[in-house]
Amino acid sequence: MASTSRPPARKRRNTHAAASPGSTRTVAALFYTAACTSITVVSFSLLHTTHAFVYLPRRDHRLTSTLPSQWDLGRCSSNHDGRPGMPKWRGHTRDMLVRTATSKKSSAEAPEERDWKQALLEDDDLDIDAIIAANKETLPRLPGILNASPRDGNVDLPESFLDEAVASPKKEEGVGPLVSRAKMQGLGGKGEDDEEKKKAQQNARLATWLGENGVWMQDKSGWGVPPHPLLLSSRTIDEIELEDSGRGLICKYPINMGNALFQLPLSIVIDKEKSLAAFDGALPADINEYFAIALMLIKERALGPSSFWAPYIDVLPTTEEVNPTLVWPEGDLALLEASPLVAATRSLKRKLAAEFALLEEQYMRARSDVFDPSVFTFEAYLWAFINIFSRAIRVKIGGKRGPSGEEEESIIMCPYADLINHNPFANTYIVAEKPFKMFNPIRGEEVITIYADKDYKKMEQVYISYGPKSNADLLLLYGFCLDRNPFNSVDLTVALLPDDPLFEEKRAFLAQAERREKEAFPLFADRYPNELFEYLRLVYLTKEDMGGRALREMEFTDPISLENELAAMASIEGACEEALASYSTKEEDDARLINDSKLFNMFPKTQRMAIKHRRSEKRLLKKTAAAVKQQLLNLRSGKRKLRPEEE
Repeated sequence: MASTSRPPARKRRNTHAAASPGSTRTVAALFYTAACTSITVVSFSLLHTTHAFVYLPRRDHRLTSTLPSQWDLGRCSSNHDGRPGMPKWRGHTRDMLVRTATSKKSSAEAPEERDWKQALLEDDDLDIDAIIAANKETLPRLPGILNASPRDGNVDLPESFLDEAVASPKKEEGVGPLVSRAKMQGLGGKGEDDEEKKKAQQNARLATWLGENGVWMQDKSGWGVPPHPLLLSSRTIDEIELEDSGRGLICKYPINMGNALFQLPLSIVIDKEKSLAAFDGALPADINEYFAIALMLIKERALGPSSFWAPYIDVLPTTEEVNPTLVWPEGDLALLEASPLVAATRSLKRKLAAEFALLEEQYMRARSDVFDPSVFTFEAYLWAFINIFSRAIRVKIGGKRGPSGEEEESIIMCPYADLINHNPFANTYIVAEKPFKMFNPIRGEEVITIYADKDYKKMEQVYISYGPKSNADLLLLYGFCLDRNPFNSVDLTVALLPDDPLFEEKRAFLAQAERREKEAFPLFADRYPNELFEYLRLVYLTKEDMGGRALREMEFTDPISLENELAAMASIEGACEEALASYSTKEEDDARLINDSKLFNMFPKTQRMAIKHRRSEKRLLKKTAAAVKQQLLNLRSGKRKLRPEEE
């Protein structure tokens, strides 16, 4: 088989999870797409812009359907987010390992000693559930998948976390029309209380400031400039989720797909360069841009009305308004018990605190004249990063290039544009481009332009997509989740057990390919990564399966043997069932709460989000378990053949 070798898989950012101390349960690394890098403070240097401290993983798995009718349709040529698919997995593997656990079954539990694999292969009256229940201790399984301790917070966050957390709305073909399937529009209530009056005044000051700094905000046409088509609402309501989505931009009149909604000069955005100028030498030139922007947001907020950006800073949400899980009270986090989101939340907050302490030590204490300790607090730092998570965008500006010579994206806070809310179906996109010079009110080399992704009706809310994020991503970073989220997933984290007779050989095999020993796999409503099966085939590979071949000569993209394939499927079902059992409530209990709208709406928003999220995780686990069980039954009964050519 060596002659049929395929090119090695391209390198990618690695995601890995850590096991809880003293626990057999494996922590699921969520983010992904988050999604989020191993953020080890001691190995991080603030002086290098190539190392950011927290990131969400990019979903980079080829997908295979979990639907029994699509058993052979899983080797897709592209990923779920539209990027090219990975090469098939063989000698040069993806960084994936699987943890299994086996233990001897007591004679009291099983009077008749019988290998669980023999049962799968030989029983005439096959009952998968009975086999798994009877062999719970001996069946190779993935212990604690998805069930990190809600108290340890021991999650490694991958190196793409902030780059994945920050939106990068680009033009994509064929996505815009889907928005009509999940149209969310409308202004909120017209209450006249003091808070709403305050927000209306802030909105007016922002519009005036934008107009004074080159943004056409007029209701009438100018020289070559159409009337400004949007209005800023202090409160918007998600039409489907029926949740308050804060400020948002509403169409004043119908807008055609592809029209420019507005343009912004680069002079009003906040980026690393402006931060370096504002701190006038107190920060090194190569400080990470996320830190630079966070510190500038704190500085500008402290300046109050004297800040050039004061009208923009005033409309940035408070920590409580965004309300990500980072700031949830313990009682609300407890509603997510057994969800990996709890551990990820604790880990991210701990990393933020550690990085702030490092900033204090390296810069702030030495320049207390610039960094007032009463202003640059951790609470202020947390507010700044919550706004970076929920407001910053990535865009290519000015031909900026990295060490490799490729054009790079810059992180910016973009006033007004960052008030557009999230819709997973939206394709409104943001670009930096050179403006048409004649009659253009904005002077300079480039402007930020926002284009409509579809035809909008009058009073319809305009949306962008923050990216293909799961509900766990959305809750961790933005404080909300969606019932109808096409990118929702729950992670299944796996690693190898040392008592495997082939453990050393398998570990060396992966080490040669420079791969890590753990990986999280997303389970979607209708699919899961094809690499999950490839991983499990490696885990359950025996000497007999190898037939005298070396691991580098093995092909893992196709079934190896019936026994190996049945083991892989049974372990997935067992893992999902174990994960479901770890929740303190059942999916049906959550459904009853949610369906009682009068009662459900009496809960605080954090509690509503927690219940919605844990229910969505359970539904994904149940669908995966049911689909794999059906596939196992079909394969065992002969309804499905081991290989497509055997059909």
